[in-house]
Amino acid sequence: MSEVELAIDFASFERRYDRRDIDLEAAERLWDQRAAEVNEFQSSAQDTVLKRIQANMELTGKRVLDISFGAGRHLEQFLRLGAQVSGVEISAQMCGYARARLDKTGLPWSAGQLVHAPWEAIDLDALQWRGYFDLVFVYMSPALSDTAMVRKALEASRHGVYIALSSYREDSLLTELQAELGLPARRVGQQSAEDPYLLFNILYGWGYFPQLWFDAQHKDNSYTPDYVLNRYAGWLWRDPAERTRQRPLLAQQLAAKTDTKGLIHSQSRSITGHLWLDKTIGRPVQR
Repeated sequence: MSEVELAIDFASFERRYDRRDIDLEAAERLWDQRAAEVNEFQSSAQDTVLKRIQANMELTGKRVLDISFGAGRHLEQFLRLGAQVSGVEISAQMCGYARARLDKTGLPWSAGQLVHAPWEAIDLDALQWRGYFDLVFVYMSPALSDTAMVRKALEASRHGVYIALSSYREDSLLTELQAELGLPARRVGQQSAEDPYLLFNILYGWGYFPQLWFDAQHKDNSYTPDYVLNRYAGWLWRDPAERTRQRPLLAQQLAAKTDTKGLIHSQSRSITGHLWLDKTIGRPVQR
């Protein structure tokens, strides 16, 4: 029986990943609008994401780059764990919240460590960031918009890279609102659902040994109407002008769903993909 060699077309994974076109100006406006909402998100030293990183790397004294740090919840925890933190964020409003959050820790850090810019605009050599960080951290961010941006993230690290990406999300309130407003049924993040799988194969094709795992969460959620208005408007309408125009209608829909305590309830189910990469371990790649 002859042996059959199975050839994997790794370039096909790159082509599928490089399918997106990002409007950076629109992205900045969107995240400025959502900054107050994102600032409500909290993290702690017991965060499972941080636990997974600590299982692979001691953070005390390490240099950590958080790409798309948002309002700084993970930056805060990295700082509390003894890391030297730096970050990149497209939203000026988010940067303001993050700086205030780090200031409240009372721990030493420099405002110059947080850069207001899209990841696409970052010049690693100009910032002297090439191979500078022990850990590059990317959590639920569209900043790795193509394989060039993924390579840049890898080039900023001399050791670890951690990427978390949403693979699946169901939300009962979102489904109800889409039906009531006559909008097409569309899950949050469904366009990027295969990204963890694609990135795993891309990184393996580049000669690394990425670890990939998924976790699933089921939650009963209770929100204030203002929170829902800010968060769900972005999910319901992609166009910013349409989102603004429809907000009064959405507010009316939400008023009818508020309970006697002034809360709105929803059930959600989500699956998140997590990638860990140790750059010090690689394999030969045949080109």
